[in-house]
Amino acid sequence: MKSRLVLLLGRIKVNESVLVFFVFLFFLALNALIYFTIANVSSPDDQWFYTKIAYLLRTEGWSAITNFQGAYFTELSQSGYGYGVGLYHYVLMPFTLFSNKILGLKLSGLFFATLVPTISFWVLRRLKIKNALIWVVAFFYVFGSFNFTMRLFLNRPFVFIDALMLLEIYLISKKKYWALFFVSLIHAWWHPASFWLPGMLAVCFELARILYQKKIAYQNIIFAILGSLGAFLLFPAHSHTFLSPLNPLVFGKKLFSFIYGLISGPKIIEGSENFKGDIFLMLAQNNIVFACLIFFIALNIFFYLYRHNNVKDLDDNENRAIFRVYVFLVTVVMFLGFVFSRRFEDLLIPLAMLGSAVSFCTLSENGYVLVNNESVRKIFFSTLLLFLLIAGGARILDLRITFGNDMSYLKYEKVGNWFRDNTQKGEIIFNTDFGQFNRLFFFDSDNRYIVGIEPKNMYEYSPRLYWLWQNISLYGVVQDTDNQEKNLAQDILEGKSDKEVEEIMLENSKIIATTIKDNFQSKYLFFDADTFLKKEVAKNTTDYELVYEDKDGGVFVYRIN
Repeated sequence: MKSRLVLLLGRIKVNESVLVFFVFLFFLALNALIYFTIANVSSPDDQWFYTKIAYLLRTEGWSAITNFQGAYFTELSQSGYGYGVGLYHYVLMPFTLFSNKILGLKLSGLFFATLVPTISFWVLRRLKIKNALIWVVAFFYVFGSFNFTMRLFLNRPFVFIDALMLLEIYLISKKKYWALFFVSLIHAWWHPASFWLPGMLAVCFELARILYQKKIAYQNIIFAILGSLGAFLLFPAHSHTFLSPLNPLVFGKKLFSFIYGLISGPKIIEGSENFKGDIFLMLAQNNIVFACLIFFIALNIFFYLYRHNNVKDLDDNENRAIFRVYVFLVTVVMFLGFVFSRRFEDLLIPLAMLGSAVSFCTLSENGYVLVNNESVRKIFFSTLLLFLLIAGGARILDLRITFGNDMSYLKYEKVGNWFRDNTQKGEIIFNTDFGQFNRLFFFDSDNRYIVGIEPKNMYEYSPRLYWLWQNISLYGVVQDTDNQEKNLAQDILEGKSDKEVEEIMLENSKIIATTIKDNFQSKYLFFDADTFLKKEVAKNTTDYELVYEDKDGGVFVYRIN
């Protein structure tokens, strides 16, 4: 017999908003345990640049983006267009009010990392999924790959798309047209690169309706597309982003560049997320999620074939059957997208969660998975919770170790202060790695850096300058065309005596000094690694002078005489 306390708790109806608020606090505490018990920042990439842009927009106004010169030899700085500031940057602005800029940077990352699972929980609740919190915790913090959980903390626009996608799926399925219009607008204004997603989701829903009801409605598609396209009117009129999907020339150029780069484009340096997806790597990193995806896909195929052969569906709830097929179609599209870009992994894991949850509800409510024994149910749920607790705890420890061991930002703060105090404003710095730009710009936006954000922006501006930069930085030689060899520097020095090596490196360094001054108008070289180029430069004390050194941080600045 149940105790009075259990009966009393069973009668309490928690307000949905209050419940969501407490779930938000739960994820806030969990993520703070991961992120705020270490001194470092989650990653050295774009979040530093985005936060500084938000700060400059707040303090300097539109001039910060209409005259953006930070990544100097790129299309962003040299095309005459401004930087495309979106809703994400405006939301970042309040976090730049903190006097401790690192604290503001981390708080914004914590906020977005908390918002995504909270919205996902709300969507599952609205879809009548039982144990919604367990589903979210399981897939976001345990079943999903370590990389997926880590990327929640990267404080970049695409992080929020996981939640927006689930929200759009829900709104489309419930035919909430005006809400869909608004969320689609927010989506494209937040992350313009995925503006096509709401429209694609709406098309998949109508395909599911055709399969089950032999009819179609266009309202979802129209409202999703109008919302997505309308968002581009909200970008600065002088930016590349403004009206870009409505401008056939601009949009066609971007699309062609993207497809060409994927298929047979030049082997330029790119961030890992732009690489093609590796199915076997995904299987290794997401074995449970992958198994759930296969189960979900197989279940849908089985249910569809049964319905096709027997007229009647195995699921008595037709709306849920349509929704299940809808999620199945979206999952197939995203799986195909993963073949072209690893970024689709971020969307596949929430879809695996949603598909698994809906499938479990379908099987349990139709009596296909039913455990009448109370003891067996208790053992199952107790085992599941124990597994989530242990595996989740291990994930938290791994994240803390990874974030804590990441390259410290302190050395960039020191050299950024040095650049501001010891160079003229507007000096062009030859950064030897595009990944250096984000933190250098964060701590020193007074000067300009030859490349940043994405190397392809430099390639699109000038392929010649790009190859000069890449071959000088990576191989320590001057060459302004594509190089398919493993390492030019090694080829040149192969079979040479020590004396000949010294002479070749010295001669290379002289040519490099002249090339950098003449082609990049720069006299400062920045290093944060002991590269072959640095060794060449260090041997030439006539043309180069070591003006800044942080041995502990491995940071060096040389000035060309």
